[in-house]
Amino acid sequence: QFFKDNFSLNVKATNVVGSGDGVEVFVHCDDHDIVFNASIPFDKESIHEKGSMRSHDNGDDMSNMVGTVLSGFEYRANKEKLDNLTSFFRENEDNYSYTGFTKQAVTKTQVGGFKNQYYYISAVPYSISEYRKHFEPLINKNDSEFVSGMKKAKKELNDESKPYLTTTFFSTKKNFSKDNSTDDILNLADKLKRNHSIPHNFNMQIQLSDSKINSSNPSYSKKDTIKYGVFNHE
Repeated sequence: QFFKDNFSLNVKATNVVGSGDGVEVFVHCDDHDIVFNASIPFDKESIHEKGSMRSHDNGDDMSNMVGTVLSGFEYRANKEKLDNLTSFFRENEDNYSYTGFTKQAVTKTQVGGFKNQYYYISAVPYSISEYRKHFEPLINKNDSEFVSGMKKAKKELNDESKPYLTTTFFSTKKNFSKDNSTDDILNLADKLKRNHSIPHNFNMQIQLSDSKINSSNPSYSKKDTIKYGVFNHE
């Protein structure tokens, strides 16, 4: 209901986790080819409330949620080339000794916007009022109108930035180290730069870590990783 009222998008709950005096609900959206993962906390009182959940909050929390949703818009606007990139990463796992998240892990644990087995997309966190004026009207447009509408919206908002795409690779080497894996990343990056069927209009960074997950702090961002910038538009 929250996402329908605020973003005109349908989502499905994928996981529910107790959080303080309420719960945190993880959701997955795949509506009009707009794809993202998010979570929203509910306290005990709000769980049983009925009626509209439309928000007029232009603060940081709501803006962050707008950024989460708009990463799904970036996916749709670049869908063909991003799907090519996903296929490229899948086909090159063995060549460069990496793997990604499982689909179940993505839908049940990831909350930051568009995320698949191999990478996530980060978008600008506009206010909810800016979202409703510039982006919400694009949802029901056809693909070409959607792409041109995204360009127009960014121009109206004086946004010349490029979205970020960051990989979340796990090494499949038993004795992974930066010394024995950096060349793999550099070679993979060179291959990406020569591939024109993938998006070059993103700030793209490759990250590779070992395959271990810390059960007390499982966030990928906390891991010691090899990082390499493939495309940089800043």
